[in-house]
Amino acid sequence: MLTFGCLTLNKNIEREYFTQIAKKGRLFGFEVFCFSPADIDPKTELVHGKKYNPETENWDHSIFPIPTYIYDRCFYSSEDVLKKYGPIVQWMKNRKDIFFIGHGLPNKWKIYNELSSHPILKYYIPETIKAESADDIFNVLKKHKKIILKPENGAQGRGIIALSMKGRKIELITARHKKIIRKIFSKKDDLKKWLTQLLNVHSYLVQEYLPLHDEEMRPFDIRIFMQKTENNNWQELGRGIRKGIEGYIISNLHGGGTVEKFENFLRTVDRKKRQLLLEDIETIVTHLPQTLEQSFGPLFELGIDIGVAKDGSVWVLDTNSKPGHKTILLTNPAISEQLYSAPLTFCKQMDLQRS
Repeated sequence: MLTFGCLTLNKNIEREYFTQIAKKGRLFGFEVFCFSPADIDPKTELVHGKKYNPETENWDHSIFPIPTYIYDRCFYSSEDVLKKYGPIVQWMKNRKDIFFIGHGLPNKWKIYNELSSHPILKYYIPETIKAESADDIFNVLKKHKKIILKPENGAQGRGIIALSMKGRKIELITARHKKIIRKIFSKKDDLKKWLTQLLNVHSYLVQEYLPLHDEEMRPFDIRIFMQKTENNNWQELGRGIRKGIEGYIISNLHGGGTVEKFENFLRTVDRKKRQLLLEDIETIVTHLPQTLEQSFGPLFELGIDIGVAKDGSVWVLDTNSKPGHKTILLTNPAISEQLYSAPLTFCKQMDLQRS
């Protein structure tokens, strides 16, 4: 049988998702495994991970060769974690006997430089700078009065910070463990010291803070989920509205946000603005996946986060090659069978093309 591996840094985070895929393994002629880069023995190159048992419907501890087809769902929570496990993943990608269904995307700065130079997509990309020093951040804050800092290698909304000028004071807002953290800096030197320490540990990007809130002052965005068909063509599986908690910076579900159907949101939009919004989304969906693939290599799925400002302007907030599936499953449960089968269907087609 063919071998399919779910690659993850934490086997519990997406356990149910991996299990649903594994249940379909036998139907497509696959043995399904789950493992972490840390599970690979560097001497034998064997994996000490888990193998799905279709008879018991359990994941059993097992020792096995690295699977031929790998679905990379590793989320790097920090640059240290990336440095620790990234080289192992890259080593597997470089092997000619192992095939990844999508090679992922680089950091946000590289993505920004690519999209901001695109003749069409550039109009949807917020102006961004890389913070080399605290002074870089202060310069943007002085210009816009309210800004947002995003980790260059961030994922799942971690580490995002908002700074806003309040008279002679500066307010900092961030979130940790689903709790809002606010801090007021009365002296610029105190904030400069804090930012310098932050930049010594993490790389950050700086943007103007865009007014992307609903009437209840809850941050919201449109998550569009795209995936490759077995014929290597892009298709949209669905879109939904993600709303954050009032006072939060972003609408990320990991921060306690909620999901609503896109159609419900669309009915609240003025008819003229509605048509323009749909046209803008269609432009983004048409050009963005191909542009990223041309620049960074093959992808399998893509989460595109789109913000709509009060003035109707549309912005690409983030692109994620390892998107979560909660939004699409909550807004369209009927898509579940297709969603769980897609990685195996794609690999099966890859195998046919290779043979």
